Amino acid sequence: MPSDLSPAIRPRAHPLVVACVALIAVRALGLVLHFLANDPNGNAITASPLNTLIVALPYHGAVLLTASGALLLLWKLLPKVRPVITTIGVLLALAGAVLGQVDLGMQWFIGQRFSPMVAGTYVGGDLLSSDLYAPVLFHPAYFAMGVALMAAPWVFIGRSLLAQRHGRTMREPSWRLVGGVMILVAACQIPIRLAYGHQREVLRPPELLFAYHWLYPTEVPTPANEMEVVAQLRAAIDPTGTAHWLNDAQLPLVRAASDQRNRYGTAAPAERPDIILFSIESLRGAELGYIPGNYAPGEPTATPRLDRLAQSGVVFSHYIANGNPSPRGFFGINAGVWDHRGSFIISSFAGSEFDALPARLRR
Repeated sequence: MPSDLSPAIRPRAHPLVVACVALIAVRALGLVLHFLANDPNGNAITASPLNTLIVALPYHGAVLLTASGALLLLWKLLPKVRPVITTIGVLLALAGAVLGQVDLGMQWFIGQRFSPMVAGTYVGGDLLSSDLYAPVLFHPAYFAMGVALMAAPWVFIGRSLLAQRHGRTMREPSWRLVGGVMILVAACQIPIRLAYGHQREVLRPPELLFAYHWLYPTEVPTPANEMEVVAQLRAAIDPTGTAHWLNDAQLPLVRAASDQRNRYGTAAPAERPDIILFSIESLRGAELGYIPGNYAPGEPTATPRLDRLAQSGVVFSHYIANGNPSPRGFFGINAGVWDHRGSFIISSFAGSEFDALPARLRR
């Protein structure tokens, strides 16, 4: 006869809850491993991993928790369509796990975010481009770790769905859980609001990249005569018509390597002048004392030594960089290259040779 002392089977977490928790946990682990790691060249991903994670974790967490809270709220309010909501939540969690790790992996391998622009470039015929698979095959350990993080939610969600199908008792999401998620979303806003604007831009979750692209499209229509427009822009950039342009449809405004030689090239090495470029990270023109209008006359400035150096040199007070982050900015300084297609032109066109000041000076 059955015994009343048989152990009771504890209810399992609902598949929708498992999906949300698995997605958030995998994303958090991926962010920690990413920002504590070194890039393929052995350099730190970020100079201050802790400060970066203080913004990145709440930012990604706020987005994923908001989506989770919305799904759980709909599940509570609409009992008749709970299976549909659960299915949607599971599919979104699986897609989010892949999307997040692909974004982090692309940053690590080739220095690009997985944005709609990049997705339109690589998803399809260019999926097997050497820009993607060559770095991946060169670093199999990181690739294997990324695949494991993408596969983990599938395992946990699959087990939960099988348990539900086999008749195991499921613990339904409670209103307390929904309220707790909303409280966490509010708490995540504190470090996000305290972060600098450029931090939020760089650390923006990939879900927001796609959402902003769809909600606020900024696509410029292709001109009727594209070659004519390119010719007009080239004439504006090079009024003398002496530039040699790179014959690449994706880089219509990039100069090719020039035959012009350094006038010191024939001089003995001892007679060649030394040219040293000092670049100060995150130093903006608004902070410089020698730029007119930044400080009142007689007011102490934050850059007194640079101010004295500027008095005996040449100041380009109206020089405008064509790229804000460092990789784009250095290309603007050395080669005058505009932003083309991707944020990081270095990895997108590794086989292209640009006309640049360092190359000219070495000749």
